[in-house]
Amino acid sequence: MLNHSLTREWKQYARGAFKNIMLSKLPMEFAAIFNNIITTRFEERPPYRFIRKMIYISATHQCVDLRGPYDWQVVPALLSLVKKSNRI
Repeated sequence: MLNHSLTREWKQYARGAFKNIMLSKLPMEFAAIFNNIITTRFEERPPYRFIRKMIYISATHQCVDLRGPYDWQVVPALLSLVKKSNRI
């Protein structure tokens, strides 16, 4: 059963204190993504183009090549972790 008051509490926490903690560890473009998502109403379509654009901008700033393989696909230590988690 869904507890609406608990859901409301978590949303308030995520939009308040946790937002600052979470976003302080992420590239600045993620603040714009987060703010855009939380202002999107339930019945609205999420702003996928905007989110995609901000991720590409962030990747460019971080010198991340989104066309290449992910690190967990090529780094042996990470690859073994992925294989272990898929067995569960």
